[in-house]
Amino acid sequence: MEKILNGPELKEAQGWLQAAVEEAGKSPCKRDKRGAVIVDSIGLEIGSGFNAPPAGLECEPRHCEPTCKDYAVHAEMNAIANAVRRGNGQKLFNATMYHARTERGILQKSRSPKCYQCSKHLVVFGISGFVLNREGGCTYYPIEDFNRLSLESLEARS
Repeated sequence: MEKILNGPELKEAQGWLQAAVEEAGKSPCKRDKRGAVIVDSIGLEIGSGFNAPPAGLECEPRHCEPTCKDYAVHAEMNAIANAVRRGNGQKLFNATMYHARTERGILQKSRSPKCYQCSKHLVVFGISGFVLNREGGCTYYPIEDFNRLSLESLEARS
């Protein structure tokens, strides 16, 4: 079940969310800047990423609003790819991902989990938890809950 973080867990999460904010600042996206950081089971950063067009491709205005979320590689996927490129693929198992949505470099409140494109891949790679800055506070989602909520959101749109 999701859990609002407090105490030392909150302090740690805020630090990793700030690292994700810094990643988001690298995004070329004009519509929505996101960043993600993956932390292994012993508390070390093993991967990071931001939303952007696929490597080697440019951000195209015709995709910016209508199809950006489908055209761009999401921060979560770029963070996983970064972890693998850094030789940390095996450390993804039981890792936690911290995700930041920003505006003008400032961490914003995220909505409820709703990206099934990302959640299913986090399950496949063995990531165990996902942290968002929500209206009620920094929220930890066990990956099963994150995936279920994302799938429910997908089903509601169908």
